[in-house]
Amino acid sequence: MTKTPPNLFLDSNVFVETVLSYSENAKTIFTLASSGLVNINTCEYVIHEVKNVIQMKITNPADQQQTLNDLQLLIQRTRVLIHPNPSSQDVLNTLQLYLPLMRHKADIPVLTAALLVNPKTDVILSGNRNHFNDQVAQKCGIPIYSCGEFLSKLDKYL
Repeated sequence: MTKTPPNLFLDSNVFVETVLSYSENAKTIFTLASSGLVNINTCEYVIHEVKNVIQMKITNPADQQQTLNDLQLLIQRTRVLIHPNPSSQDVLNTLQLYLPLMRHKADIPVLTAALLVNPKTDVILSGNRNHFNDQVAQKCGIPIYSCGEFLSKLDKYL
């Protein structure tokens, strides 16, 4: 019996670490996706954040455009499923449940989107483990890892 690839929900920093070549672990997640071993999910909010970071960090217009093109190609090649942003009411509900644990209001829409993904999210990946922490993972019932943490547990998911 073939196991269904796990559904990963990626925070913006995983995309940024990949397209700006900061992290081999983040790049490996996309390699796994291009091989069909994992499914990558995110939301429009995350993609918007990634594009903003690229525009802030890369000032040369030609380099900026090339990096944005690289991002789009990465999304296409790895078949990233970009979900619509959650409703304001859903975000507010999540805010009320998780903000004391999350510690950062800007991450609430990302968590909300991950909670609403269908088929369900198996793992949330974020480089910001101070905000996407173990207490949030325990409360929502979805493991949250950095890319390196996930890769060290990969055999559990494949």
